Amino acid sequence: MNFDRPYTSPRTGASATYLREAQTPGAPFTGEALEADLTRVLRRVQPDVILIPAHEDFHPDHHTLTLFAQRVAARLGLQDRLCYWVVHGGLEWPLPKGLHEGLPLVPPPLARDLPWQRVPLSEQDQAVKLRAVNAYGTQTEVLGRFMRAFVRRNELLSPVDVPR
Repeated sequence: MNFDRPYTSPRTGASATYLREAQTPGAPFTGEALEADLTRVLRRVQPDVILIPAHEDFHPDHHTLTLFAQRVAARLGLQDRLCYWVVHGGLEWPLPKGLHEGLPLVPPPLARDLPWQRVPLSEQDQAVKLRAVNAYGTQTEVLGRFMRAFVRRNELLSPVDVPR
């Protein structure tokens, strides 16, 4: 990622945030802008828990977010509030694909060694999570079965992002 020089998307040609709903509409696609937005949000919200991807998540965008969020959290003295999750944790994980709300989410193959905590989800929690997943229409159109496979009876969170 370019820290101070805007990145240009090869697919869209965009080099700045074009969504009005974004934290900073018109902000350049730079690490500097991302860091400023994360800082602004964390200062305003003062969250008890900050959920970010673990390093074991092999999606490059998730890795980038992890590094920036850890850096900002440390600078703001919030690093003890970080908690980690994984989306891209291994080929074909989680199985089965699709919506299976009664099944548990099990640790991903690429991050089995993390100290996972299983957080139970009520039916209401699962309904909220499903609505959140379905809100990403452009992604669920292509990856819907994969994304809905995360709506299970529990969430998997780790207090650390690298195995002990």
